[in-house]
Amino acid sequence: MTALPACNSTRFRITTTASADSSRVYLGNCDAGNIAIIRASDATPLVNLPAPVSAATGPTLTIPAASQSGLNTTYSYAIAKPPAPPLQIGMSVVIKGFMNTDDGTFAITALGPGTFTVLNPSGVTAVAQNGTGVATPPLQSPVFVLAGP
Repeated sequence: MTALPACNSTRFRITTTASADSSRVYLGNCDAGNIAIIRASDATPLVNLPAPVSAATGPTLTIPAASQSGLNTTYSYAIAKPPAPPLQIGMSVVIKGFMNTDDGTFAITALGPGTFTVLNPSGVTAVAQNGTGVATPPLQSPVFVLAGP
């Protein structure tokens, strides 16, 4: 059996491997936060385990500034602990460390080079901040087809 890679370093956030005798498939779904063991002969789920909390954690961000435009706030950021999965539209991000209404939990609506945008009608423009953020991917309900013998 081959070990599953850590979720924060995988590109597609779903990993699979088969047992040495091909009787079981192990599936790590980082976005849903679980690990499944499936009998390969008839695709029967044998066990579904919650993944460790750290396995589903997204990238940690440093956020030095925010710019308000209409109903949107655009934050500049850098990933604090690379390697980490890239930000994606739809991810939820928890922002702290701003001394104003730029703190909060928001869904990412747009991405640019070194920036992400959220819907925050109460946001304000702020520079020279010590903001931090943690992004988490949206939960998914993937469908899998396993071929039997």
